[in-house]
Amino acid sequence: FNQLQPKQLDIAHVLNIYNADIHDYSYLFFAAPVTFLSMWNAKNYAMQQQYNISVGLYASSFKEDSDVIPLFINKLPHLQRSLLDSEFAQNLTHPKKMPFLTDIIDSLLHHVQNAK
Repeated sequence: FNQLQPKQLDIAHVLNIYNADIHDYSYLFFAAPVTFLSMWNAKNYAMQQQYNISVGLYASSFKEDSDVIPLFINKLPHLQRSLLDSEFAQNLTHPKKMPFLTDIIDSLLHHVQNAK
């Protein structure tokens, strides 16, 4: 067993960034900095272990939200579609500009695969 080399474990952590205003009725204005710091700490902890771990931090956002992405997080290309573009939004009382999860995942996969 001593001759076995540990394989590389590549982790890509992606989140969707929303530029929340302090007056928004959400906790995101306060939670986002905590989330960023937690991601940074988790990445550093994982990479300091005796295992062969690589952690990439990525953010996906609409163009108007990208200014709040910290420098230590890789910016993915801006999202182009939202729930507002769907027929489903017509049936909502208060539709919001929400991204499609598939667009976030596809953007991450495209970026990670092209980086190899």
